[in-house]
Amino acid sequence: MKKNILILLDFHCLFKEGSWDLDVIRQFIAVLHIFKQDHITLIDRDNKVFSTLISKIESIEIENMSQKNYFDQTLLDQYDLTIAHYKLEADFVSLSNKREPNNSFYFFNNKSNPNLLFPSISLYIKENKISFDLKVINELVQNLVATMDMALHTEQLEIALEKEKISKICIICDFNQRFFIGDSCFWYYDLNQKLHIINQINSLPKNIDIYITSVRNYLDIKRIFNSSFPENVKLYNSSIKNINFESYDVVVVEYLLFLDVKTLTENKKRNILTYTFPLKSDKIKELQNISFAKQFPFSDIKDQLQYNKKYYNNIEIKNDEIDFANQWLELHGVEKRDQIFALNNAASQSEKIIDDKALLNIIKWLIEEKNYKILMFGHDLTVQETLKNSLNISTYNRIIFPGKLELRKEMGLMASDHVHGLLSPCTGLAHLFNGINYYLHHILGKDKKKCIVYTGKQTYTDDYHPLKWWNFKDVDCLSYIYTNDKYFLAEKKDLLNIKNFDEVSVPTKKIPYTVLRDKIDEILLS
Repeated sequence: MKKNILILLDFHCLFKEGSWDLDVIRQFIAVLHIFKQDHITLIDRDNKVFSTLISKIESIEIENMSQKNYFDQTLLDQYDLTIAHYKLEADFVSLSNKREPNNSFYFFNNKSNPNLLFPSISLYIKENKISFDLKVINELVQNLVATMDMALHTEQLEIALEKEKISKICIICDFNQRFFIGDSCFWYYDLNQKLHIINQINSLPKNIDIYITSVRNYLDIKRIFNSSFPENVKLYNSSIKNINFESYDVVVVEYLLFLDVKTLTENKKRNILTYTFPLKSDKIKELQNISFAKQFPFSDIKDQLQYNKKYYNNIEIKNDEIDFANQWLELHGVEKRDQIFALNNAASQSEKIIDDKALLNIIKWLIEEKNYKILMFGHDLTVQETLKNSLNISTYNRIIFPGKLELRKEMGLMASDHVHGLLSPCTGLAHLFNGINYYLHHILGKDKKKCIVYTGKQTYTDDYHPLKWWNFKDVDCLSYIYTNDKYFLAEKKDLLNIKNFDEVSVPTKKIPYTVLRDKIDEILLS
């Protein structure tokens, strides 16, 4: 019995970094071959996929295919299987939320973001033990690409902006990748710089809409950063198909989506800029005219340096968030005279964390000799039980556990005047603490907190270097290394001439307690 297959693939989704997305095209052709005996309905709201691709693909039987340029969600139950492009995730999830749960939704694979809300088509192929000749598919892709023109035509990249009239701004971020808090902090810093520049273009009031196309990453970004954006910024989750570009004076888009936007607007709009570029340097010269940095530069190098020093690394925390944190701490036994040192014992990779015994001794030292109370971040409840069994009752009672407090409230705790510093592995929470600390000190004029990050060998990657993450940050980064026939807990200044960090670094679990304690004490007294 023939299946009814629905493929939702808009033409503008076929581009990546200025050219065709060969990975998606390969998957699309494979799907057409796998279901060639079934009935396939292709929905392309740009109305170009059939004429541009399918008509040029060899050995595809188009008599079993039908084409539409609109999507009638009321007819979705007619299909046995629905496959969509991951760039349409926001629309797809919104659609599915209005319906009964359905296990027949799949996305074309996105290798950079495995955390889509529906499974990839590769899972369906695997579960149903479907086989096909990959060599044949690859040959079809090569032949197809050879017949198609390059996707990007630089002569169409002309810009026409009336800067004195700019008031309504659209910023589009792909962010369709695996989510890490540390990475998102760097994304936020860069975006904040754009917002700072945009708000100074002219004297008009600004309304800035930020669209994020990835659903899960949108939710993470919203819960972490939404309260830190300026009041004239609104955050949305949408595919670019549902954005009304005509309503904006300027559109700033990540380069991964630049060509999608140009295609949707049929290259008629000349107010579209990009703020990221493909990796190939030979393309950058051709694209300088459409870069945000060229159209909206800092007034001079002094202005840029002043911004970088005062604003670049900051993550704003609202006064009501700090007030909540102080009240929460008071309810958990913190008095006015109490000083708190925060510890983070969680990371995306367990190898980033120091040895359990070293952590236990650090806690005892901070409480019993430095007279701190401890704010212990981390959602692993077994840590709390271990500490309870390992410490005497008076020491244990000076530890405060936020538990499963939501992340934004944990950020408020970091901002409390009671909290004097943080000790953490190289992980997202430390990046948040750094941004909050930067804001409190450089914007509000408060005393700088101590942010101490320890790190060492990272086996899950071979290009890690601490300075990539912590250079030019108000952070004391301590890296355990072996060089010149000795073990050494290096500071940032010691790493400036070390290029081969992967070769000289030592796992953090091997950092001796006394070595780490003495270095922390030195930092606290500085």
